[in-house]
Amino acid sequence: LRDMAAFYANQKTKVGQADETNLELGQQIYRAGNLASGVPACTGCHGPAGKGAASYPKISGNEISYTIDKLKRYRNGEQIGPNSALMIMMAKPLSDNDIANLAAYLKDAKYKP
Repeated sequence: LRDMAAFYANQKTKVGQADETNLELGQQIYRAGNLASGVPACTGCHGPAGKGAASYPKISGNEISYTIDKLKRYRNGEQIGPNSALMIMMAKPLSDNDIANLAAYLKDAKYKP
């Protein structure tokens, strides 16, 4: 166990960062939606900082994989929460790239309302 601990203690960590382009596209979708594809802005329900509002949950700061999974499940029509019907409708027009960009934007440490 000491050898394993020493091995991992000497490993260099690599912090992942989202590409700035992805963050800008994610921010655009989050704040204004995408008129061309019919994606509404997320701010109307989740608030300008992604901290939630009324009965809508906080969505900022989640792991990218979590956000991607949730949005894809909604896009596929899964009922996974109290606002599923609404989220299914909102997520239907999202492309895989839209979802990835939104997830990166919402997770990024530099995310600012």
